[in-house]
Amino acid sequence: MDVVSDTMGGDALLRAFETLRNSGIMVKVVAFPHGEAERYGVKVARSFTPPSARNLGEIVRLVEACGVMLHIEAVFPPDEERDALTLSEAGRGRGKIMLKLAG
Repeated sequence: MDVVSDTMGGDALLRAFETLRNSGIMVKVVAFPHGEAERYGVKVARSFTPPSARNLGEIVRLVEACGVMLHIEAVFPPDEERDALTLSEAGRGRGKIMLKLAG
């Protein structure tokens, strides 16, 4: 991978490093362990976007314009939120776990 965005930290972060090519970029939203970027030969950028409809729309626009591909592990209907949470807590997901709330 050229770019990985980590929103979880912990073991997920350490596994994410292994997917980055040398000189790739790790975009962090959560705390970052010192020394890991140098160890894996990657760059690190911190990102924080306050939640708002405007910011979410801008993120969607940027993702679509840049052709960024998001990997979706599973999409659950609202009545299966416990299954989604179980999958998330298991730490075995290889992409985003989503709840489909409308449409």
